[in-house]
This record gives sequence, structure tokens and C-alpha cells, in this order.
Amino acid sequence: VVNDCSLLFPGNPGYFGDGGTGIASNLNAIWGDYFLVDPAADLAHGDSLVHVEAYSSVQEGFWEPGDYTFYGRYHSFDARDNREPLTGTWLARYFTAEPPRGGFTTPTTFLCWRDSGLNDSFFFTCGTFPNPYPLSQNGGAFFDEQENPTLGMSFPFSPIPVALDLLYCPGATFRLSSSVFRPSEALPVFYETGWFFLNLNTSSGSVSDPIKQSYLTTVHQASGTFSVGFPAIGLGSALDKTFTVTTAPLDVNLPREAP
Repeated sequence: VVNDCSLLFPGNPGYFGDGGTGIASNLNAIWGDYFLVDPAADLAHGDSLVHVEAYSSVQEGFWEPGDYTFYGRYHSFDARDNREPLTGTWLARYFTAEPPRGGFTTPTTFLCWRDSGLNDSFFFTCGTFPNPYPLSQNGGAFFDEQENPTLGMSFPFSPIPVALDLLYCPGATFRLSSSVFRPSEALPVFYETGWFFLNLNTSSGSVSDPIKQSYLTTVHQASGTFSVGFPAIGLGSALDKTFTVTTAPLDVNLPREAP
């Protein structure tokens, strides 16, 4: 919702003003949905759009300069956009489909969106990575159905000089297949089905470091039969300013594998 028609973008001065006084209004009156359709495979699924709420103002005392807001990277995180951020940590069920599980015949697909924390709306040379890409992750873990964990690779800084196959979602948008979750030196223990914990917080040279918001959607498919897509479980909010990687089982009564 806007207060006036304009050719400005969120990264332009004047687009946001505290309390909705810029081009952008603080009126929460937009909603919607989306669909992903694959005619060749006879599959489709959809969901609600991500709803980003505008709330209060710095002047009213809810926000403080330095708070993580959804559009914060465009104005050095001074909170003028008043938009609540997303989280940076996620939990999602996955299937590798080898063998097929629960009727799903293809590996789970994760659709990622990430905030670099920088106003990186600039041109770059094709075939190269603009700073701070590729984006790393602060941690990842895999859990079987009894909550036994295996830690994945962790790299707290972006960019990093490592092979891209060690990064789960290195781009601002990325499609990740659970087919890459294979036994390897980086992932010695592997579960064919379970839960994926992903901490996408990272330090990129932003004033928000190391907090970074993101969004994660999962898609499970049986080729030519059905498709199921829904958001992963978000843990907390980027506004919390803290994050923790916890791999200890939550239920001590569940059976455990011998060390």
C-alpha cells in the first residue's frame, strides 16, 4: 500500500518514512496467494503469500534504530520502514525418496529466499559472484524420526572460499533438493527421512551481522500423481537478535542409539 504513485523503489531515499510517512504506507491491507504449476509432470501446489506486517513507529517507541526490519538493508537498519522481519532459522521435514516414503517418489525440494543484509541492488559481471555471495549458513542439522541428530557444515561468514556443494542455500533465491543429503566426509551419518534444521544467519559485512532473515518452503511430490507444498517451521524472529543451534534431544524418554 502506498501514499502516492511514484517511480521510487524501496532502496531509494523517500520511499520509506517512519510511521508510514514516505511513499510506502503503514496500512496493512494487502494479501494474496501463489501457485507453482508443472504441466509436464501434471503437478501443482500453492500457498498464501508471505505477509509482512507494518507496525507502529520509531517515534512511538516500538522500534529503535538498529532493529532488524524487513527492508532494513535499504536504509542501514534505522527501522524507518517499520516492517516486522522474518526469522533466520528453520525446521522442515524431508524425504529422499530412496526408497519412496509416504507415497512420495521424488526427493523433497526446498525453496529458499535470503536477505544478504546489504543494499546489493547493483549490476555485476555474469559468471562471477557479487559480494557477499555465495551466502553461507551458520549451521545445519539432520534429525531422524527419533530425534537423533547429525550436524551439517557450518560457516559463519559470507562469502567463503569453499565448494558450493557445502552450502545449502548460497543465493538470494535457491532451489535445494534433498537428493544432495548423501553420506560424505562432511555428512558421515545420513537419514533417508527426517527433519532438517537450517540456521541461515550469517555475517556479510552488514550492520545487522550476524542476524539475517530468510524464508523456506518445502515441496513433496509423487511424479504425475500429487504435490504438497507448505512453509517450513520458522523458529523465532530476526528481531530477537539472538539465535542458538541446539541438537540435544528434547524428549529423554525416546530410545537413543549407542554412542
